[in-house]
Amino acid sequence: MSTHYQSALRGLVLLSVLMIAPLWSAEELVEKDWPWATVSVPVSAAPGEEFTVKIAVKETALTADNKLWAGLHLFIDGKRKPTGSYNKPAQELKAGVASDNTFTFKMPNKPGLQAVSVVVWVSPTGGWKDKVLNGGIGVKTAAQPVAEGE
Repeated sequence: MSTHYQSALRGLVLLSVLMIAPLWSAEELVEKDWPWATVSVPVSAAPGEEFTVKIAVKETALTADNKLWAGLHLFIDGKRKPTGSYNKPAQELKAGVASDNTFTFKMPNKPGLQAVSVVVWVSPTGGWKDKVLNGGIGVKTAAQPVAEGE
């Protein structure tokens, strides 16, 4: 094979790799559109892995200033386990103003954990009882934790 063809072939291989590389690094996301916000989360996360929840609150969502909260409900052995220990601090929301918000969670490492539900709510105090908006979206556990000694 001539040097010219070898150079052309190397260039094609490099171009192919550069075009495909973003696909390898792109995190697979699931998005849910609610009347008041659009939320995106990864499809799955491994135990101990951090994942980001992105919440785009729409301009028309609020008529008064409020706070955005997020937390996790665990699904262990097929049963939902609500827990406040995975709640994240509030982010301020202004009435009539669109905003992009992020929360970072670490996938719990619990035996039997199959998934988590990211629960999002808007409340002036952070209390679930006085919420004005809410919704949920699931994230699967990518791999089951391995017990020590296995």
